[in-house]
Amino acid sequence: LIIFLKIYLFIISSHSIQSLGNKR
Repeated sequence: LIIFLKIYLFIISSHSIQSLGNKR
């Protein structure tokens, strides 16, 4: 279960970074 959470967090982080970069 922890692994799944880690993957989910990684996806969110990647999406957040991509969105921020695109906004800039």
